[in-house]
Amino acid sequence: MNFDVLEELLAASLIRNLRLPVKETPLLFTEGSIHNKELRLKLTEFLFEKLEAPSIFLCKDSVLSSFACGRSTAIVLDSGAEFTTATPIHDGYALQKCTLRNNIAGNKMTELLFNWLTTEKSLEVKPRFTFKRKFTNVDGVENFTVTPIEVKNCDPAYYKYSQT
Repeated sequence: MNFDVLEELLAASLIRNLRLPVKETPLLFTEGSIHNKELRLKLTEFLFEKLEAPSIFLCKDSVLSSFACGRSTAIVLDSGAEFTTATPIHDGYALQKCTLRNNIAGNKMTELLFNWLTTEKSLEVKPRFTFKRKFTNVDGVENFTVTPIEVKNCDPAYYKYSQT
């Protein structure tokens, strides 16, 4: 982690934009369920020594998610773009040794679904910007018609990105 960039980011957001007196304000930071202990130590050292924060609290995002649901004991599934994490929470503490991480997540699921639609079902997946929908309501029955739009000068990479 580049702490020079972090220092500039915190200075821009906390000090210049929010005009927060960092030397007088306790800070709350969240971290992922699977973390790097060395980076955590560097972060706390940085916050105390460089920013002179009076106090900090580091908490796992899965613990905060369980608290947000009104539970101190839970299993939190966090599925992002690259990986999915399952974290057991007991009495407000993440059980680090029981946390599981799997590389099947949003990007992989999107890729599998796209391939299934195009190969198995032989469907053409079109980006949203290549057609126009018009809704009509006839005798209380809602219908819509789809009209193709001619797209010129669209980068093939953007077209592919928009399909998925």
